[in-house]
Amino acid sequence: CKSDLSDFQWVKVNRCNHIRIIKTLMEYDTVIPLEFGTIFKTEDSLKMFVTDYMDSLTENFHQIKGMEEWLVQIYCDRKSLSEKIDELSEEAAMLERQIMGSSPGKAFLLKRDKTELIEKEINRICRNYGQECFNEFKNQSQSTNLKKLLPKEYTERNDTMILNAAFLVNKKIATNFTSARSDEANC
Repeated sequence: CKSDLSDFQWVKVNRCNHIRIIKTLMEYDTVIPLEFGTIFKTEDSLKMFVTDYMDSLTENFHQIKGMEEWLVQIYCDRKSLSEKIDELSEEAAMLERQIMGSSPGKAFLLKRDKTELIEKEINRICRNYGQECFNEFKNQSQSTNLKKLLPKEYTERNDTMILNAAFLVNKKIATNFTSARSDEANC
């Protein structure tokens, strides 16, 4: 029911339950990945859905046999990243050197410029890192679904989401998939 999806508390509780149930079911059998919030209120509505989409469902079962769906969400602590920006951005480092060698008045103006530059550089670094990770996981996947980045109100985290994607992965290589990028788990 669409109106429940706008209720943050309902989404929070039911999203966690949904993930827990899907994980349990995946241990026993193949699960057709449907978008969160796909709800059948009656057995008749489920039967009608299955009847209407029988060919498509059968094809999906063949495509996902032996597969697992993995959701990958990557977050970045922007504050920590901004503290290291001079190491990560030559442009920021150069501006910092100019600030250090300037008069107080000019240094004040350059610091304001640097604040804007830091924001721009953090966005660039996060975008590039998110894309790099997506490409790496994509190379190990049968198919992908890039999802909308969620705001902090929905994630209940202090850091910023930079990747939200689902990947259909062969069960035989799931271990390799889950270990990808584990050395760089935090941005």
